[in-house]
Amino acid sequence: MLVTAQRVSSATLFANKKKQAVIAEGMLLYLSIGKEDTVCLSAEAGAMQNQYLKRLLAFQERIVSLEMFDARKKHEGELKPISKQPRKESLLGLDKDREPAGKLGGAREILIVSQFTLHARFKKGRPSFDRSAPFEAAKEIYDRFVEAMKQRLGEATVKTGVFGASMKIHAELDGPVTFLLRLE
Repeated sequence: MLVTAQRVSSATLFANKKKQAVIAEGMLLYLSIGKEDTVCLSAEAGAMQNQYLKRLLAFQERIVSLEMFDARKKHEGELKPISKQPRKESLLGLDKDREPAGKLGGAREILIVSQFTLHARFKKGRPSFDRSAPFEAAKEIYDRFVEAMKQRLGEATVKTGVFGASMKIHAELDGPVTFLLRLE
C-alpha cells in the first residue's frame, strides 16, 4: 500500500461530472492498493490477516499523526500562529493550547482518493500496473481503509472520491507539503 499525503488549503473532487467532495484545510490522500495487500482478503490467511490488519491500523495512525500543519491556537475567536517559527502539528492537532481538529471539533478534513497508478513501473517509458491489486480486491481494501478512517476521525471529517471513476481534483496545495508513505 502506497500513500501520497498532501497538505491543502482546500480541495474539490468531481466524479462523473458532479461535485463529489469538498474539503477546507486538511489532507489530500492518494491511496494505492498493491497486490501484496490482498493477503488480508484470503480466507486461509488467518494469522496473516490479523497481522496485516494490525499493520494497517498502525499505518493509518502514522498518516493522521504526520506533523504537516502549522501549529496554531485560538486567540479571541481567531486562529493565530503560535510563533514566527511555527511548530508543526498533525491532522488531529491535539495539544491542549491549540485548536483541536478531527473528531474533537477542529476544521481539518481529509479527502481519500483511490490512485492505482502509484504502483506503476515503467518499461521503456510505458507504464505497467502489474503491481497494483485487482479491481475488486483493491475496492474492498479501499472501503475498509476509508471506514477505519471514518471511525478514527469521524464521519464528517473524511471525504472520498469514487473508486474506479475518472475524477477531476482541484486542490490548493499549501506549502507545498507532500509525503510518500508505504505500508511496511
